[in-house]
Amino acid sequence: MEMVQTIESLIKEGVVSEEKAPQFSKFYEDAKTGVIDFSYIKKDGSVRFARGTLNPKLALKEGGITKDELFDLEEQFNLKELKSGEIDLFPSPTSKKHLHYIDVTAGGVRQLNPNTLIYQ
Repeated sequence: MEMVQTIESLIKEGVVSEEKAPQFSKFYEDAKTGVIDFSYIKKDGSVRFARGTLNPKLALKEGGITKDELFDLEEQFNLKELKSGEIDLFPSPTSKKHLHYIDVTAGGVRQLNPNTLIYQ
C-alpha cells in the first residue's frame, strides 16, 4: 500500500469506510493546519479524548514535542510534499491502516484507526 493516498483510494483499500470518509477528510485537513480536539475508540472499546495535530511545528509550539524531535517528525509527517487532497499514512511496523498523529497533551506520536474516529 502506498502511504500517500487520496480518500478514494483509502476507501477502496478498506482503510476508511465510506460512512467515515467525510469526517476523516475534515479531520485530516483540520489537523494539518491546527491543533484540534477529537476522540476515537481504542482497541479495548474505551474512548480516548485527544488533542493533537499532524503539524510538527504546531506540536512544538504547544509543547507536545521537543526541538530535538522536530526534524524527524517533519520528515515523517511530510506535509510540505502533499498535494491538495492527498493523505499521508506514514509506514508503521505495527499497522499500515492507522493514521499517526502528534498528541500534544501526552507528548509523542500515537495512532488511531480512521474508522473509530469521532470528530465534528
